[in-house]
Amino acid sequence: MDLLKYINGVLFIDDKRDDVEQLYQYFEKFNVPCMYINPIEYNGDINNSIGFARFVFLDLEYLPGTLNLTDVVSLLRDLSEKGMKNIVLIMWTLHDDYIEELKNLLDEKMKCEKPILIFNANKGEYVELSQEEYTSKLNKLFQDSIEEHPLIFKMLEWEKSANVATYKTFNDILAFSYNETDKKFNLSLTLSNMASQNIPSDKISSALEVANNMLTDRIKYETDNIEDTALEKREDTDLLRKLNYNLIFVNSGIKQLSPGNIYESQSLSSRIKEIINNIDVPDLADKCNSILIDMTPACSFAHSNNLILLNGVIVKDITEPERKKLKKAFESQVFLKDVYIDDEGQLSYLIIDCFGISTTKKEDIVNDPITCLKESYRLNLQQQFGNYLGRIGDNAYHK
Repeated sequence: MDLLKYINGVLFIDDKRDDVEQLYQYFEKFNVPCMYINPIEYNGDINNSIGFARFVFLDLEYLPGTLNLTDVVSLLRDLSEKGMKNIVLIMWTLHDDYIEELKNLLDEKMKCEKPILIFNANKGEYVELSQEEYTSKLNKLFQDSIEEHPLIFKMLEWEKSANVATYKTFNDILAFSYNETDKKFNLSLTLSNMASQNIPSDKISSALEVANNMLTDRIKYETDNIEDTALEKREDTDLLRKLNYNLIFVNSGIKQLSPGNIYESQSLSSRIKEIINNIDVPDLADKCNSILIDMTPACSFAHSNNLILLNGVIVKDITEPERKKLKKAFESQVFLKDVYIDDEGQLSYLIIDCFGISTTKKEDIVNDPITCLKESYRLNLQQQFGNYLGRIGDNAYHK
């Protein structure tokens, strides 16, 4: 077992730096980022990078002669609020009888942000170990848990692999910047050419879009080495709909102009409005947000000033019976539809009209987008849209 493939970063919380120094150096030797906090001196100021330390070694008895679990939980809660969530907690303690009390406190005070795994390690057995002895000692500590919670460790391995992919993608980009002929380094030239296929073509944000695509490919490559594990086949409708929200929409970094952007529209299109009004649901129109979806292909977006927009509607805060009526009313293949639960816990329905096509100029878009479709989802919709629109026959005249 290679424990290091699961560890992306380590945080040591101990009032005595000397007690963790050897273990600190052990992880650093394997290029695992390490951080240290003296809990007595902790004032709430932490480095942003601390959130990457998924494994936390915590001295429970950092106040001389006392063991105050409330203080311990308060510290972990504060770190969690600053972004350090879902940690693997390794407790330095001889007091096994405190473990259940600590777990109960964590359940009460931290709920879903509590540590995902908790280990009890005898601090005294680690302080005097040599560098060579740490590997077998740590492997022994984690062995049973890896067998008992394989999926957690698969996700930890995925996280580590994704960070390795980021490191290697950075190296890949800089490698392009070295000219083998004159041995000169020109990162500006590399980024400029990366950005040339996107809009705006003279901004680093466009180059970073290419870097993101390179990173995605690299992550796939790095994670291919993770040993496969069979999953229990279970479906949960609410969970699937929550996942849908994250698969459909971009959660951050939305640009004013970008393929997939969704803009608020002043009123429902006549086609959608007629269908909505004929559904037997009181005040359904009040839940409808009229939208325009930018379905311009990326290549056209980069080299043309014209945008292709489709009419649509987001029906928010609906009930399950209302969803079924919406699905039946918009059952025609001319409508692209998806149901999801948004970040406010509301059941919502996205409906896009393949025949509600309009075009506009980029400079005519003055309002900020309300959200944006993720690239993979947008490409799937564009394919469906193209397949429907390009069908042989006269269906357009009879719909």
